[in-house]
Amino acid sequence: MHGYLNGLRSSRKLEKECARNIELQRLLCTITPNYQSISDFRKHNSSGLKNLFKLFVSFLKDADLIGCEIIAIDGTKSRAHNSRKANFNKKKIERYLVYIEERTQEYLAELAKNDLQDNSFTISTITEKNRAIKKK
Repeated sequence: MHGYLNGLRSSRKLEKECARNIELQRLLCTITPNYQSISDFRKHNSSGLKNLFKLFVSFLKDADLIGCEIIAIDGTKSRAHNSRKANFNKKKIERYLVYIEERTQEYLAELAKNDLQDNSFTISTITEKNRAIKKK
């Protein structure tokens, strides 16, 4: 969530943020995960993360904290008008929910792609560099 809200899509940037940001340190109880742990967690739990959000919404419904009605709110302040773009019905909202689901999948794929691009160091190159340093 923190990475999404602050535009941090890379696991390495999230790792740096965990070490730098005091709020995150407090939330994580001063545990600083490395970039590979963050990447693996997102990779292995993408469906679980989506299900978590769905479960949270159903929890809110069961606790009567939100209603079970479909409501669409336009946040712009403008004169009253009812054009095709300004009004919503159940069919439009369902299409939009499908669109949001697709965008979520695209975002998760982009996160995985960024993690692969960030992984420029491999263990073999690091061990080769260690050998070269020891020889010098």
